[in-house]
Amino acid sequence: LAQQLVTADLPPGDEVDYESWLNWVYQCRAVSLPAGASSSSSSARPPAQMRSSAATLRIVQVTDVYTLEEFPSLRNLILDKRRELHEVHGGITSGSKAVSILTGDFLMPYLLSTVDRGQGMMAMLNETPIDYITWGNHEDDLGQSDVMRCERQYK
Repeated sequence: LAQQLVTADLPPGDEVDYESWLNWVYQCRAVSLPAGASSSSSSARPPAQMRSSAATLRIVQVTDVYTLEEFPSLRNLILDKRRELHEVHGGITSGSKAVSILTGDFLMPYLLSTVDRGQGMMAMLNETPIDYITWGNHEDDLGQSDVMRCERQYK
C-alpha cells in the first residue's frame, strides 16, 4: 500500500517564502513512510521560518491499492496524524486540518476484485477514515454496474 505524507506549514500573508516552500515540497514528495512510521522521524522538514505558522494542512494521500492487509496500518496512520495535528497545532480551532484522500485504482487492478467484484475493498474502506475518494482509470475495468454498487456501499 503506497502511503505518502506531505505536511505544509504556511504562515499567513506575505511572510511565505514560496521558493523555499516549493523546494521543500519537491524534496518531500517522494517520501514514502512504512506502516506505523511518524512524519517526525522523516528528515524532510519545512524551512525554519514556516514551522511556527498559525495553520497546518496535513494531507495523507493513497493511490493504487492492490492488497487489503495494510489497511489497519493506514487507518492508524490517518488517526495518528489527526491526533498529532490536534496536539501540536491546535487542530481545527487554529485553522489546521488533516485530510485523507484515496486517489483511484483501488477496485481494479486489485486482484481479489476479479472474484468478489470489490466487496472486500469496500468493507476495508468503510473501516478506514478516508475523507475523499476519486475514481482512477482502472475502476472502469470493473464495469459500471459493479462500480456503482460499490459507490452505494461506501459510507
